[in-house]
Amino acid sequence: MRRGMNSMEMQKNNRILVLKTLQEKGMMTRAELAVELNLQKATITNIINEFYEMGIVEVNGESAAGRRGEKLILKLDDVFTMSIGITRKDYQLAIFDFSGNILKHNRCYFKRENDFAGVVENLKADALKMVEEYGNDRILGICLAVPGLFINRPERNEEIFMVSEFEELSQISVKAELEKALGRKVLIKHDAKLSAFAEWRCAEEIKGEERASLVVVRSRGFGIGTGCVVNGNIMIPYSYTMVKRGPKVSYSKQNKGKVLTLSYNGNKIVLYLNKTYAYINGKKEKIRTAPFKAKVGRTGLIMVPAKVVCEALGINYTYNAARKAIYMTGKAITTNTPSSTSNGTTVNSGLQATAFKNMSTQEFVNAVGPIAREDYRKTGVLASVTLAQAINESGWGKSGLTQSSNNMFGMKTSLSGNSWSGSAWDGKSYAEVKTTEEYNGKKVIITAKFRKYSSVAQSIADHSAYLSNAMNGTHRRYNGLTTTKSYSTQLSILQKGGYCTWSGYVSELTTLIKKYNLTSWDN
Repeated sequence: MRRGMNSMEMQKNNRILVLKTLQEKGMMTRAELAVELNLQKATITNIINEFYEMGIVEVNGESAAGRRGEKLILKLDDVFTMSIGITRKDYQLAIFDFSGNILKHNRCYFKRENDFAGVVENLKADALKMVEEYGNDRILGICLAVPGLFINRPERNEEIFMVSEFEELSQISVKAELEKALGRKVLIKHDAKLSAFAEWRCAEEIKGEERASLVVVRSRGFGIGTGCVVNGNIMIPYSYTMVKRGPKVSYSKQNKGKVLTLSYNGNKIVLYLNKTYAYINGKKEKIRTAPFKAKVGRTGLIMVPAKVVCEALGINYTYNAARKAIYMTGKAITTNTPSSTSNGTTVNSGLQATAFKNMSTQEFVNAVGPIAREDYRKTGVLASVTLAQAINESGWGKSGLTQSSNNMFGMKTSLSGNSWSGSAWDGKSYAEVKTTEEYNGKKVIITAKFRKYSSVAQSIADHSAYLSNAMNGTHRRYNGLTTTKSYSTQLSILQKGGYCTWSGYVSELTTLIKKYNLTSWDN
């Protein structure tokens, strides 16, 4: 078994952590970084050496303790981000340095009578020219800001936005077209929400204010767009989940509107006005931002955290071209294996990992969550722990091993030093995969045999059987794992039992559990 996670994913996560820490805290030594991030000094050294080669770090002075030591500081004069914005009358492209300063800005106006497909071709050409000018390897990220209504088509891996003046946009994925032209991923977001978030993150007067909030209203002469951010969370009127252009969620109000209940497809969330907790499928959960009541003219709106509500209800969107409206669907993954039902949620026992290829993170959780919950009821391994490990080790189900073998946890055909019973694996199906291993402090690439499963559910069952029954001599390797209902305790037991030697493993999985509200499946 790979020790806890995919090696490439671990390295990527560590690089991001080091980069963010140096950006936020300024000059630090390798030793200080190791302590701050709870990483081994060798790991920090390897990452810093990579940054040296990239030219994004430099040495500056002595350590704070007075001993000779390299104080590292980011050198980001030659590293950029790119922004692309589309309105109803023009598109704009800009290059920013890491401090947010605009280095280059281009604008191209177009008219309504222009063919929008031609406009997109011009946009792609201009974007490619700018990327080539500044260097594709020096541009760390590209974001596309758009107006109008989003149309999510996961079955086609498309995110399309709707603008009334350009009805043909429903047939063009600008995001996909840009990604194809530039050869890299492009993030797409609503322009008003990006503006609100940017102001919240960057405004000097609210820096350091944990509960600062800001609303931005933008008018371009073609209507009004709004963005509301509180504590870093995008807020929406709860009614957006019920109107024609949103998911059709059932709702009820109690206590003069102070208690709001939203329900969809067997999932339910109960929100309380100005309270930082909610009941998700009957379980009390802490939320970062409380719902609140806002007044626009004479209209009172109850604003709710979009991410919390959408993830609690498992919201997916499809677009009805005839009615020009977005509707919620409970789209299930189709297989030849009958599905069962648990708590009103479909359990797809024949789910194949190939279905994850074009899934969003929330779609992945919604697909695997019911399987993990059913497994928890059989084995005692918390669904939140199973989900976090699966996300971490399979790269959201998109790793090559997972795609080819339904192997969600990097389970090898033989697990050295462990004997255990109850395996769901057939004992013979396997795939040979090149993997990076560490021996005596050195990383080597080897070809190893990994278990091949008939379904995702079989992989989860086999992994839980291992965690429940793995032996270390005469003792269970993960003794007490299935007798506690605390995910933090289960994670601690896994690390103490030697599942993963990386010191940041528990912290990494804890972050995933909290960020994606995975405990909602522990019921």
